[in-house]
Amino acid sequence: MRDCSVALVSILSVVVIGCGSNSDVGAGSTGTGSVPPPEVGTLEAFATLTGSSEGLAFGPGPDGTTVLYVGSRDGHIARVGADGSVTEHVALPRPVGIALGADGNLIVCGSASDAEDAPTVLWRVTPKGEKSVLVDGGSEPFQQTNFVAVSADGSLLFTDSKANRIYRADGDGKNLALVTDAVSFPNGITFSKDAATAYVASWDAKKVMAFPVAQDGSYGVPSVFSDDVDSVDGLATFANGELLYVATGDGVLRYAADHSTTTYAKGPPLGIPANGAFGVGAFGGEWVYVTSLINKTVWRVYVGDTGVALPP
Repeated sequence: MRDCSVALVSILSVVVIGCGSNSDVGAGSTGTGSVPPPEVGTLEAFATLTGSSEGLAFGPGPDGTTVLYVGSRDGHIARVGADGSVTEHVALPRPVGIALGADGNLIVCGSASDAEDAPTVLWRVTPKGEKSVLVDGGSEPFQQTNFVAVSADGSLLFTDSKANRIYRADGDGKNLALVTDAVSFPNGITFSKDAATAYVASWDAKKVMAFPVAQDGSYGVPSVFSDDVDSVDGLATFANGELLYVATGDGVLRYAADHSTTTYAKGPPLGIPANGAFGVGAFGGEWVYVTSLINKTVWRVYVGDTGVALPP
């Protein structure tokens, strides 16, 4: 999340673009069924919200079916069906990052109240739309809880971007601990395929940091994983272990261990992309769903590959 003063742009409801990358990933895409899959890099407007958006996560809806939850920046969490239909799930002040907890409830970064100077917290939101504060900063309030991820043991790792801090807490919100205050504007988080590494984007430092995860769930000293992609906001992990970057300017791209990149969707058509999540079930596992900071569209881009299961 960042303070932006960019005019709202008018976007076509469906856009198909080519891939800009180190290789032409769209060429030769074929399918094994009677209907071939979309071309890699196909970009579609999937749903229209009542406001711009940032956080998103798949999870169980009120009836148990999988839905896409999206934080609408006009003050609520929206529930999006596989057909793109949108329903308000719960009012929540200034929602940002969202993750699915190990217990099936959502964990949402947001403000404690609608007051302009309210501290930020982590909320718990149930599939029925019941909300409660899960974690707050106590005597040292959080300045901007921005992104939260769930580790393999069910504990939470989350960023306080304005305070340059990364925290850990148990899945029930207890045992809050500072991991580090040495990362500038920490933002998106993802875990490696084997859950042994946590990756955290430093949005303003052109870096993604890698934190080793110990057997007891604690985090070691970070190292620089990448420093050649500007303004990485959201992160996710492909099934083969490579990373998905959602970057303010560069858009949605794949980042390989050899530092090569494949761009699936450029940033400008998306209107400042923020976060991405791999589709689940009827949403299609080879699609990545993307939020936008300056328009009301939830986008999806076909990447031709799946992500790791979340929570791990």
